[in-house]
This record gives sequence, C-alpha cells and structure tokens, in this order.
Amino acid sequence: MSGRASTALSVVLAMVVGAAAVAAVLELSGRVHIEQLPVSVPGRPSQSAAPLAGTVQASASGTYWGAFVPGAQTDQSVVTSFTSAAGHEPAILTIYQQWWGEPAFPATAASRLERGGTVLLLVWEPWRAGLPTAQAINQPAYRPAAIAAGAFDRYVRRYADQVRAYGGPLLLEPFHEMNGNWYPWGATVNGNTTADYVSAWRHVHDLFAAEGATNATWVWTTNRDTVPDTAANQPVTYWPGAAYVDWVGLDAYNWGTAERKQWTSVAETFNRSLASLRAYGKPIVVAETGCAEQGGDKAAWIADLFSALTGPYRGVISAAVWFDEPFGVFDWRTNSSPTAQAAFRAGVARPGMLPAGSVAWSTTPTSAPSG
Repeated sequence: MSGRASTALSVVLAMVVGAAAVAAVLELSGRVHIEQLPVSVPGRPSQSAAPLAGTVQASASGTYWGAFVPGAQTDQSVVTSFTSAAGHEPAILTIYQQWWGEPAFPATAASRLERGGTVLLLVWEPWRAGLPTAQAINQPAYRPAAIAAGAFDRYVRRYADQVRAYGGPLLLEPFHEMNGNWYPWGATVNGNTTADYVSAWRHVHDLFAAEGATNATWVWTTNRDTVPDTAANQPVTYWPGAAYVDWVGLDAYNWGTAERKQWTSVAETFNRSLASLRAYGKPIVVAETGCAEQGGDKAAWIADLFSALTGPYRGVISAAVWFDEPFGVFDWRTNSSPTAQAAFRAGVARPGMLPAGSVAWSTTPTSAPSG
C-alpha cells in the first residue's frame, strides 16, 4: 500500500473510531453491566477543548448532603425512589468500583448525575472484592508498593483519560479506610507499609495530572476507628501531603448494640476524628455514615445529626453522605422504620442542607497533559 493511500485510510479510520462508542464491561461493587463510553485518545485533550470542571468547593451556604444507594449506577429508578422518600435530590451520589477486571470509568452515570445537578463520589478500590476475608486482605497484586512501581500504570492512565473525556466534576476517593485491617492497601496487612501507601497515592495522583484529568477532586478518607489502634497505624502516618489531597474524609457509624457494639451519640461518633481532620486545613466530607436501629432511638439520632450539621458542625463538615444499605444485622437504611425515614426527610429539608444543583467547583482550562 502506498504511503498516501495508507495515510488516507488512517484518517478515515480515525474519523470512524472518533465518532464511535466502545462497549465496555464495568464491574461496580461486584455488579457487571455494559456501558457505552466515548473513545478518548491518551495524551490528548478533548477535541472540543471545553474547560474541565475543577476542584469541588465547600459552600459557605451550608453542607452538601449525599447518599450511597445500591444499584444507583445502573438503575435510575433506585435513585428516583430514594429521592422521593427523602423529598429532595442529593447533591452527591456514591458509586463503589473495584480495580479487578480493570473496569472503565462510569462516564454515562457521571454525566447523567451531573445533568441533574448531582456530583459523583467514586470510591475507587484497588482489590478484588467478594473474596473470603483472609484472601481479601492478602492480595499481593494490589499491594501499594506494586501500584507505586507501575504495575497498573496502563489502567490508571486509561481511566484518567476517561475521567478527562467526561470533563465534569468528580469526587475521587481511592485507598479509603486505610487505617483499618480489612482492605489490602492497609499498612498492617498484605506486606504493606504506610510509606508504600503514600507512594501509591502520589503515583496515581501524578498519573492523573500527567493525563490532564484535572477535574478529579482527590478525597483522602480515614475510618473513625483505627484497627489495630497502634501509633504506627494512625491516619496521620498515611497522609500523602497537602499537594496531593483536596478534601479529607471520615467514615463513621453509630453501630448500635448488636454484636457487642456500643450505641454512640452524634458527638461520640464524630467529634474526636473531626478534631484531627481539621488540622489538615482541607474541606471535610463524612463520606459514609449511618445509624443502626438496635440499642437506641434511630430517628432521634438522625434528627441530632442534622441539627449538628446545621449547627455546631456547620463550617466544619462541608459534605455528609448517608450509607443506605444494610450491613449484616446493621440496617443503615433511612427507611428501616417509618420514624427514621421521617427524621431523614425532615433533616435534609433543614436550611443549610444543600441538595442537587448546589455544588460549586472551580473551572480549569483544558491543556495538553505532560506525559
């Protein structure tokens, strides 16, 4: 084939591919579906060169509220039902996505949410979920040291390209709850160290920057309870550095009294961790919270939570996300009882609780990635 003919054919193929969509298999929290994703060219900005969304900003007007609703990434009716019961649309909606299988960024879901004024919080988990506990926490392929050394660079770069092609705001929360012992990126399991964790975080962050995916807001989220509770495993030992984190997060629940747990008030659930997180000088998101029914008055606890969010926690907690799924005997759902649902509905309606359409973010110009 002549060079001229080859060039012409290449141009035609590029036009066809550029206008096509690729069917990609997504595995989100163990659930698989087919997603239509636009083709992006690594290392190049969008052809439209439209400004990307920038970092999500805290609001002086109050606290963004959000939810994790199981199945929301594939079934819009689930979100509709939750919204109907709550009386308002959430400003933030969470999706959990594991790295196993290297699923694509859920661009269609993110775009649909953005059109409705809701920002996606994507909890990005480097592991294979659903394994027995001993296997789940010991997955050498997903050691932070391996990630930092480049074992997943092709996947991370491809994912960053898809985030950039989406272009809208994204709260990206990788490697969460690292101060626990139930994920293979924690420093007390899987042959890891806190230094490995920091290196992996920075490496993934730098790959996104190199690909020009500046529309990702980086959320570093700790667990309220450090397990094991040793000096070497405290959240501060995992801190990647202020240049690598935009928001700091906290996962904290009132577990009630089932399975030898202890009922905790709102203040007992949050105050100690909040004092530590405030030292970082970043906006704070309660990325997961919920309350069990056993051991106390769940409706009263929910009312106290929203009273705190619009009172003493205003200006401290910039966003709060309810985890609306049972976990074993712990039923976190807002509709676990009529009184709990009524309290949640009243809570999100309080002045200062910010719904869909209220999230603000900076805008950054599209520029060619450095790598």
